[in-house]
Amino acid sequence: MEFDDDEQAGVLAYEELLDNQCPGCGGQLDETTDPDVDWHAHEPTRCFKCDARLQGQEPYMKVNEHTGQPLTPRVSALLWEVTRK
Repeated sequence: MEFDDDEQAGVLAYEELLDNQCPGCGGQLDETTDPDVDWHAHEPTRCFKCDARLQGQEPYMKVNEHTGQPLTPRVSALLWEVTRK
């Protein structure tokens, strides 16, 4: 499959956008690293879906009180599904 000039330009522009993206906030680095731009952090909003996932993860995050080793190995490899009740 070949891309026409417009499609190719779109893909290249998207790659440039990703290359300029801050890994922390997702903003564009040419803006987020500009010392002349002021930023304000607002009060947080709780995502109740994320909250439910974190609550479900808590039992798996426990460690052995004697060894300090996790009771569930490689917790980061577990996949978490969260659904509406």
